[in-house]
Amino acid sequence: QLLQQHHRHTGSGSSSVLDRLRLVPGNKQCADCGGADPDWASLNLGILLCIECSGVHRQLGVHVSKVRSCTLDVKVWENSVLEVFESIGNTVSNAIWEAALPQPAAAVASSSEAPVRPAGAAAVQHSDSWVWDDEDSSGDEHEASESSKQRKQRQVSGIKH
Repeated sequence: QLLQQHHRHTGSGSSSVLDRLRLVPGNKQCADCGGADPDWASLNLGILLCIECSGVHRQLGVHVSKVRSCTLDVKVWENSVLEVFESIGNTVSNAIWEAALPQPAAAVASSSEAPVRPAGAAAVQHSDSWVWDDEDSSGDEHEASESSKQRKQRQVSGIKH
């Protein structure tokens, strides 16, 4: 009953939220792997993700990507949040975040020498190798933990040391 009152008050039933989000250019595919009909979102990046890529984003931490369900987390989908998503979307976000790539994303994915972003279930399995740079391995557990955090931050920000 509380959920129905919330939907009447905000006009944000889970299906109407998802329908509204998918009208935004690029939002019919996952922002990361291109999978069809994503139903998860990164609130601070303004993108829609598939379930597999949402897991990878969760592993990055909320300081990088704050992941929420478009259908289950009904309280986050206020009109102000929907308006932000409508102004960003997957196409705009990828144009910004992938702007520094040396080649278009399609060419990178087809090149045998360039790193390829894992897709689907492989994204979860190989997220460590995609997110973290393995060149800083350390035997000390504490150092390895800090090194892992530093590698994650460096990889996410695109800075090579």
